[in-house]
Amino acid sequence: MMKLTVIVSIIAIALGLNGCAGNIAQIGPNKFTNTGFRAHVYQQANSFCSNKGLMMKPIRERKIDYQTYGIDFKCLDINSQEYKQDSMYEVGADISVKSNIKVEQN
Repeated sequence: MMKLTVIVSIIAIALGLNGCAGNIAQIGPNKFTNTGFRAHVYQQANSFCSNKGLMMKPIRERKIDYQTYGIDFKCLDINSQEYKQDSMYEVGADISVKSNIKVEQN
């Protein structure tokens, strides 16, 4: 019985982590998509692009169900014209900005 409980717990944890993590998939030339919990989706997309030495630029956000979000995004050089163009930027969990702004941390 103890062995079964441990196995079920491991499976539940693995499924739970997979649900939180989302799955980044390429959907076009330098276009990616990710789904999962909203905060995790943005964190993962940022990390994904950061590991390439680039910045994440959201293209589209969609609500899939009551707690699952999806975003389409690009990984761009911060100095590129495409990155500098007006578009959706996710600044915080509750703030979306539709123009270029500079955000600094103190």
